[in-house]
Amino acid sequence: MKIIFCGWMYSDIEKEIRNSKNPHPISGHKYQENLCWGLLENACDLTIINSPRVRHYPDYPVILLKRHPFKIKEKKAGVEIGLVNLFGVNYFFQFLNTFKELKRIADNTSERIVLITFNSYVSQSLAMLFLKSLRKNVELCDAIGDLHGKYGFRNHNKGIKKGLLDAYEQFQDWLAAKFDSYIFLSDFMKEALNIEKKKYVVVEGFAPEYDDTYVIEKKPEEKIIFYAGALQEEYGISHLLRAFGMIKNQEYRLILAGTGDSAGIIKKYMEKDQRVVYLGLISPNEVKEYQRHATCLISPRLPDQSFVKYSFPSKTMECLASGIPYVAHRLPCEPPEYARFIQYPKGTGDEDLMREIVRICEMKEEEWLETGYRARCFINEMKTPKKQCEKVLKLFSNA
Repeated sequence: MKIIFCGWMYSDIEKEIRNSKNPHPISGHKYQENLCWGLLENACDLTIINSPRVRHYPDYPVILLKRHPFKIKEKKAGVEIGLVNLFGVNYFFQFLNTFKELKRIADNTSERIVLITFNSYVSQSLAMLFLKSLRKNVELCDAIGDLHGKYGFRNHNKGIKKGLLDAYEQFQDWLAAKFDSYIFLSDFMKEALNIEKKKYVVVEGFAPEYDDTYVIEKKPEEKIIFYAGALQEEYGISHLLRAFGMIKNQEYRLILAGTGDSAGIIKKYMEKDQRVVYLGLISPNEVKEYQRHATCLISPRLPDQSFVKYSFPSKTMECLASGIPYVAHRLPCEPPEYARFIQYPKGTGDEDLMREIVRICEMKEEEWLETGYRARCFINEMKTPKKQCEKVLKLFSNA
């Protein structure tokens, strides 16, 4: 079996984020990277055909992007296609050059080919579907991280822009329905896409990689609550700010990193509470450093939002694997085994969240270290890319 992953990942994440005015979210890149790495660790015959994960010119200051080898963790695993990075033109080149790479591989093998993409990105999906129409030995798998419409994240645009984005997302959903199998973040996704008769597997996420120097040996003296991720109102950012505001102890600090529509609200809180710090978008390595010096990691996402059934927060994996106690509300998308390792508030109110934050920050050091250590062991043993991708290979073997 030959597996080809048609991805949309950063090839040099530090450089490409630094040079972008409004970089694409990192979470989608991480999921794709870990999925590919897990397949490679399982000794799969995998080739990656990657499209550059950058905004079009001038948001990313390069017009002509050249084809070059693509690496996963310094291991050469395929190619990144070239394209003319102008709006509209870039989509055409993504389709054309992805198809050329796919056809070149398909022309040189008669074995079974499984094509995987992420989130039904239109250019890659069209190229994959076109190849399938020409080859009987091709099947398609869609790894879906985000749903649309009433099941997904709300489209905040207005007017013509909103209409165009809605049409684009509907086309993505139409393309997704053409696939043969699926990788979901949550079991509820199958009902949203109405594909219950097709094959699927749930892979909610992957343990992130930490090097040997990342060790949590003592509880920080400062009481630092750290959040990194999308700063969207639907993700409970105002809920977190209100809860933090109830803490009167001046030794506490709330540090937030990311971008989104709640950035303005955060800046207003900073004006009246100097304990609130906003970093903007920072790199994955910087996130790890801030995590390492935090007392409490947090996700304020509330369970009453309809979309939470159909997603799984990537930060859950990252925070549990960090060795720092992680506070979050219990979400319906979570597999039951996570309940032993996430620190849940007793309710969903602002005061409930505040009390849980304080409980973690005031823990004795021994208990605090044990809480983070148990969660880290769970993620690092049970949710590695290799182990999670064993489920993906089982999906393909049941064809």
